[in-house]
Amino acid sequence: MAPIHKLWRSYSQAKDFEHEISKPEERVLLILRAHPITNTGWLLMGLGLFMLPLVFGNYLTSLGLSPNQELFMIVFWYAFVLSYLLGRFYLWYFNIGVVTNRKIIDVDANNLLNTITTATIVPNVEEVEKKSLGIMSSFFNYGDVHIETAGEFPSIEFLKIPHPSEVVKIINSNMKINGRSNPPS
Repeated sequence: MAPIHKLWRSYSQAKDFEHEISKPEERVLLILRAHPITNTGWLLMGLGLFMLPLVFGNYLTSLGLSPNQELFMIVFWYAFVLSYLLGRFYLWYFNIGVVTNRKIIDVDANNLLNTITTATIVPNVEEVEKKSLGIMSSFFNYGDVHIETAGEFPSIEFLKIPHPSEVVKIINSNMKINGRSNPPS
């Protein structure tokens, strides 16, 4: 299992990382996922849901339920909260972007059973732009990166990723190395 400080990492300049479609001459430059601060909403929601039985415990006992029924309701509630938190963590952890010296790959996990993988080769990249999302994104330095392509898929998006300006610079320099340059916006 990965150390906890690596588990929450959302911007990695990868060394020695291999993926299932890599070739020997291919190097992974970046592994990206949404900034950890974007998880604050669902983590606070989970904390609130976790505390709910403690706050309304007296109300539950006033319903006249047997101790077994109360225990069942509490266990069911905490199982629901845990499944909510695990589901949200899964969506954050497995929505990743990978930038190699040859390809750009976007993996979108919509739920446990539905994952969409989009990939393009660097020569198909037409334009790369970043979008800031407001005060919070400016303060914590995260935003969206949109990549327009000439390939089968018209665009690839990395949403709420840290250091979007750095990501754009790395992709643009990779485009120049591969014989493409980003047209001025």
